[in-house]
Amino acid sequence: MSKAKLEYIWLDGYKPTQSLRSKTKVETDFGGTLEDCPEWAFDGSSTEQAEGNASDCLLKPVALFPDPDKVGTDNWLVMSEVLNADGTPHESSGRATIDDDDDGLREMRLTQLLHAGTGFDEVFDPGAHDLDGLNAADLDPVFQWLLHAGREAWREAGQPKARKSRIGVIAGNLGYPSRALSDFAADIWLEGTSPIHPQNRFNTGGPARLLARALGASGPAFALDAACASSLYAIKLACDRLQDRSLDITIAAAVNGADNLILHQGFSALNALSPTGRSRPFVEGADGLVPAEGAAAIVLKRLSDCDLADRVFGVIRGIGLSNDGRRKSLLAPDGDGQREAMAAAWAGSGLNPARDIGLLEAHATGTRTGDAVELAATAQHFAGLEDLPIGSLKGNLGHLITAAGMASLIKLTYAVNEGVIPPTRLDGDAISGFNGSPLTPARQGQWPQDRPRIAALSNFGFGGNNAHLILAADDGQRARKKPAKASQKPSHIAITATGLSLGPDRGIAAVMQRLMRPPKDPPRPLPPPPPHPTHP
Repeated sequence: MSKAKLEYIWLDGYKPTQSLRSKTKVETDFGGTLEDCPEWAFDGSSTEQAEGNASDCLLKPVALFPDPDKVGTDNWLVMSEVLNADGTPHESSGRATIDDDDDGLREMRLTQLLHAGTGFDEVFDPGAHDLDGLNAADLDPVFQWLLHAGREAWREAGQPKARKSRIGVIAGNLGYPSRALSDFAADIWLEGTSPIHPQNRFNTGGPARLLARALGASGPAFALDAACASSLYAIKLACDRLQDRSLDITIAAAVNGADNLILHQGFSALNALSPTGRSRPFVEGADGLVPAEGAAAIVLKRLSDCDLADRVFGVIRGIGLSNDGRRKSLLAPDGDGQREAMAAAWAGSGLNPARDIGLLEAHATGTRTGDAVELAATAQHFAGLEDLPIGSLKGNLGHLITAAGMASLIKLTYAVNEGVIPPTRLDGDAISGFNGSPLTPARQGQWPQDRPRIAALSNFGFGGNNAHLILAADDGQRARKKPAKASQKPSHIAITATGLSLGPDRGIAAVMQRLMRPPKDPPRPLPPPPPHPTHP
């Protein structure tokens, strides 16, 4: 099975890991040369949630993204796109050396072209992962990508010390078959056997479990599928486990490596797939989303457990979740539900959305209805502000589905730490929803001095899964550590209600009535089974 090539990106100001190298030399617009560019890891940002509602977390992110050659279209918009300050593509955009003397290129930061030639096979070391005899080379990329991102994140976090049972892994991952599972199923159906390793059958929760095994973590390890909101749902659950002190360290991760045939057929059937292959969030005339692949992982730790020697890159001040799937339809976005997630995050943050924010990362995927509904809902929530920059990484990279939120969080990490506003790519005129709105498409610039280093991120998924996260720059202050209190005996849990549905009956009373009073006419007996065929 061929492995997808990956697009590696690097955030300005962060040192990439030196363990994985290629043969590319890139000169950057901010001065300096990167030779033998490695697989790009992000020394990234850190996160903490507010008191009572959220969790303080140390974050080390690592991200892997696909090579656009795989898509087969010149319009594939990836992180390597070079943008001018106003978000329009620079004329030199493409796979080329960046000339430091070109003033036009000095305006771009996040969306710098670095490297797109090295295949994942060249950087992935199967032997680096202790999987109790299982060879990682036999696994589908959905396993390998998460293993690699998680291991690199763990290493960059300094391999923090904790009891194995107090370390957990929570990952966002689609419940769709991977390519290996599809091929395995076809082999079994047609031939009765398959050369593909049977571990690939467990492509949804399996990657999270194997990552936990590779890291020696014996706490909870599982995957969830909240569609396009999966990243933030995974982070929320990870932070909850830190906040209730059932875990001391969590690895929150996300991966999108589903079988492309299944994924593209699904989006095409929903009329959500861009027929032109162009990912253009917030652009008039945009015609749909463009799926992307990749993985990212972050290591989370309570800020109260950190000391001055720990690298803390940011603070999650709140995460809010909501679901509106039963309001309009399973697929139709609902502005009220989206605002509910925003309100929940800000209510627990101790911050004022009309004052305490400098940058917003939208979910915007380039679908006409989705972008319009989100823009209107977001504008209403942040009413009272003026010219709040809003962007969407999907204009550069495409839609990473389950991993989209993790990639956007890395972008915001860069922004709040470096004090810059990364431009959002506008391949055309902005939609009319910006008229009279407190929001404006993000353009390259310095962080406004009159606004705190606080950013927010939205993810909205099919089924009405809504999530909103607030990220702040770390102020460097550390409270004196207090001795941990002995854990109290857990309270008993009471069952206060039940619900039951059985056949045509709804509710306990209807089901019990059928059980206690069976119908007068007994059901017709089933026909006898056909005779078993005999073979000569």
